Amino acid sequence: MAGQPVVIANFRRHLDAELAAQHLTNHGIPFVIRSSEGMLLGPIPPGADLLVHPDQVSRAREVLRDAGVLGDDVA
Repeated sequence: MAGQPVVIANFRRHLDAELAAQHLTNHGIPFVIRSSEGMLLGPIPPGADLLVHPDQVSRAREVLRDAGVLGDDVA
């Protein structure tokens, strides 16, 4: 099943997104980090987005909540 990646979290720094993504890696959840950090100009806002496949959104959010990376207020 195809689908565009979904943003599940946004972080102030790319490094923070990488640290959170390690929890996804540990659970076998593929991800993408989208960041403009290090670029002079670009259409991407500051910070870093952590994206997963639409089929993995619920599982990824659960993993990040359990790790204390996401709060309970994230749908």
